[in-house]
Amino acid sequence: MNLCEICQYSQQFFSIVIKMPTPGFLKSNKTKTDDAEANRRSADMSVDKLVTGATPYPLPSNLAATRTFVLDEGFDPRAMEKALNEDLGEDQWRLEKGLANVQKTIISRGPQNKEAAAELYANEWLAKFKDLSEVLKPDKQTDEYPAPIKIALIDSGPSPDHLQSKGIIYMHDKGSTAGSENIQHEMLSVDVISEVFDRAQLYLANVDMPIMQKVEATVEQIAEAIQWAVEENVNIINIAITLKESVALPEMKVAMNNLRAAVDCAKMAGILIFAPATTSRGDINSIAYPAVMRNELFCIYSSDGRLGISETNPPASTSDNNFAILGECVRLGTRKATVTGTMVSSAIAAGVAGLILDFANQPDPPKKLGEGGFERLQSKEGMTAVFRLMSTYHKQSGYQCVAPWDLLPPGYDSQNEQFRTKTRERITRAIMKALQQ
Repeated sequence: MNLCEICQYSQQFFSIVIKMPTPGFLKSNKTKTDDAEANRRSADMSVDKLVTGATPYPLPSNLAATRTFVLDEGFDPRAMEKALNEDLGEDQWRLEKGLANVQKTIISRGPQNKEAAAELYANEWLAKFKDLSEVLKPDKQTDEYPAPIKIALIDSGPSPDHLQSKGIIYMHDKGSTAGSENIQHEMLSVDVISEVFDRAQLYLANVDMPIMQKVEATVEQIAEAIQWAVEENVNIINIAITLKESVALPEMKVAMNNLRAAVDCAKMAGILIFAPATTSRGDINSIAYPAVMRNELFCIYSSDGRLGISETNPPASTSDNNFAILGECVRLGTRKATVTGTMVSSAIAAGVAGLILDFANQPDPPKKLGEGGFERLQSKEGMTAVFRLMSTYHKQSGYQCVAPWDLLPPGYDSQNEQFRTKTRERITRAIMKALQQ
């Protein structure tokens, strides 16, 4: 029996990585301590009494190993299951595939390991999403293939050097100082969008945060960026800016009117707008602009990789949809650290919407969506219907956690081309039905 599994302790944030090797496989790695442990393992499976030792294999850098022991052909999985049920409870752990070439590691508790577990869950989320992305991508590029979906990103901070090679269209520079060394924020939107939907044509507007200027000046810049995106005929706008400062002051009136007018203009033009849900400064029960304009745009909350609600979310609305999507411990490309927050969630949601629009804009699905199907999908009401289709509702909290892969049928096989064709047809029918309700 040769098996590699992970027991994830869902409530206590440490993991057991198990490798059960074939007979004789571990003889060269055994020590006297290992032999002693192996001999008494069947009699004593208590998790708290595992001996400390060194793992014979290198561990992933984000796992902090504190206890290890060798498993050989004498290991009794039923005894381990019984011990886990007695020590932790039947609902406190689970088994799943992963992490080959590690024998057995117990990861200690603590913030570092909580983040490591959250990153594993985020990777699971992205892997499931990739299955859907592969189904929805076009079969082949042809001269008749429609233009790419256009996504405008309104963000702040210095642009990473690697963005220069992504073919991004930039808003004309009007003397922005957002690249100042005083600004520690580095824009994430491009990397997040590219992670979930890399076929988009990206447009980028860099806006100064209030730390560099008066709040009303930032609001005016956001309004100008939205108008620019409208003029560029984009399909989606993601606003990675939040105005936590008070916008009710008299001097803010003109700027806020301009922002509302710009958002209204974009909505009338059939542009989907996404913004992160964050709290206003001094009022934890109030959503900050621009996400508070729920009638015109998508106010996006954060979830973890297992569709759990992030603790940092503002309160859910009792009168509107509260879509939450992955926003915890997401690793992007070559970045050294993971990224977390509703700004990440908002960009992922925009990328998911772009993927859906791209699918609907391909040569085959529109015929089945019916006349005006793509236009309905491009509206806030239409995309809301599709997001509901992909969501799991948390009744107690009021949030709807978006799981895009729910569009796939159970047992989907990505290697079966005939199954893929039928799945595309199934998704088309599901979208059409959602738009008609």
